[in-house]
Amino acid sequence: MQKNGESHSIAFVCMANVCRSPLMAASFAERLRASGSEASWSVMSGGTDVSRELGMCDVAASLASPAPASREFCAAHRSRPVRAESLAGVQLVIAASREERGLLARLDPGQRSRTFTLQEAVLLGSQSLGAIEEEHALAAVGASEPIRAYAYALNLRRSRAQLLGPPSRFPAISEFAQRITGRTSSHPLDVPDAHHLSDRQHRRALHEVKDTVRTLHDQISCFLSTAA
Repeated sequence: MQKNGESHSIAFVCMANVCRSPLMAASFAERLRASGSEASWSVMSGGTDVSRELGMCDVAASLASPAPASREFCAAHRSRPVRAESLAGVQLVIAASREERGLLARLDPGQRSRTFTLQEAVLLGSQSLGAIEEEHALAAVGASEPIRAYAYALNLRRSRAQLLGPPSRFPAISEFAQRITGRTSSHPLDVPDAHHLSDRQHRRALHEVKDTVRTLHDQISCFLSTAA
């Protein structure tokens, strides 16, 4: 739910809401503070399988910015389940993997067109929207909700293209998966859950998460600057 003064909203979702999604939210909020646009945003996170409130995992929290606002953000975090009503007004939903994306689609089919995996959103937004795409999205959704218009444009791109993606951005996880399961890599549209792997693998994967969230923020900011 948005508060007075907030015109943009985004939600990050993983399974337990203790590692990937809170770090995504913290990293996105860091970028907003750095750009001076935090006041116009509502940033939330949640989990698809949350049975009790837990704090942010130590590894994920340690990778957030040391700035006081980020420390407070991480210390205050408590895992919470995602519910249809909590996503009703959210303009863009970013899931850690295709599994969570599918669960969210079943939870609220109407949210499907505004829900993407993190990697998927970055791949779809890797090329700036052209003037025609931008005008069409803003006309379809309304200029008062540019983030919803951005999601609309990404969804149109998704319907027109087959996303194969680059080689895995998570080599540590890929190595583990190959050794244990025989699979050569994780799916390029997923952020694998490294919470129960070694500390080195966990940190390496979460560093990639931070980098990808920064890219997402920059892509969205580019759209907002041209849509203004």
